[in-house]
Amino acid sequence: MGALVAYELTRELERRGASGPRHLFLSGRAAPAPHGNGFDRLTTDEEIIARIRLLGGTVDGILDNTELMEIVMPPLRADYRALRSYTWQPGPPLDTPMTVLVGDSDPVVPVASAAAWRELTTAGAALHTLPGGHFYLDERTEEVAGIVRATLGSPAVSGRTADAV
Repeated sequence: MGALVAYELTRELERRGASGPRHLFLSGRAAPAPHGNGFDRLTTDEEIIARIRLLGGTVDGILDNTELMEIVMPPLRADYRALRSYTWQPGPPLDTPMTVLVGDSDPVVPVASAAAWRELTTAGAALHTLPGGHFYLDERTEEVAGIVRATLGSPAVSGRTADAV
């Protein structure tokens, strides 16, 4: 959900003529589309838990621990309620460069869906497909940090004034 929040915040800042980020980094998220994302339309606890299992990255037994899930489910329900309420509205593309990262075996974000972010900016977008699933970052932290460092050190980015998102 963080990629959508960062994107929509950048859209709003640009719409208002305010300084936005000098570069937008988006990870593990399909580009928004008019038809929405079926993975965001979960309504029941069972659907949410099944999705979390599909994504991987959760220690064995956590999702079966009733007491822990009573604590975890309220914020997860709130996240999915927010995602269900989001409807992307077409508009002008951003004037902010993007770097899009995605795992090559992400079960809910196909590489082609992540690549579609390129269409939402006029300032260029790089796509980095890394080995792994939705939580590729767990195994690729150093590689991702290198991509961020290299991107923020490039002349095309260093000329902007606001901090990166």
